[in-house]
Amino acid sequence: MGLPNIIASRAVAPYRPYPALRFFTLAEIDAMLAAAGLTRRRAWGIHALTNVIPSTVLHRARASRGIASAFAVLRRADRLLDRAGVARRFANTLVVLAER
Repeated sequence: MGLPNIIASRAVAPYRPYPALRFFTLAEIDAMLAAAGLTRRRAWGIHALTNVIPSTVLHRARASRGIASAFAVLRRADRLLDRAGVARRFANTLVVLAER
């Protein structure tokens, strides 16, 4: 199965000089999983708020106290969004657990 059979062009964003980014709905992900013989068991979002601090700043040998404190606050807020069940809608990354 090729992706062009499933992907609608409405959610493609230019990202020069790289290929265009494609955003998928959960229904589209489910369709691709089903086509591959997989079923989604769980999906959760990560980095809803913590993503505002670039990873290049966080992964330095020593992050400043201010950055570390800000990250701790954002991480707690991310957890609250997750507990409220809305992190998946705002997250930078969607993690999908599927099984055959």
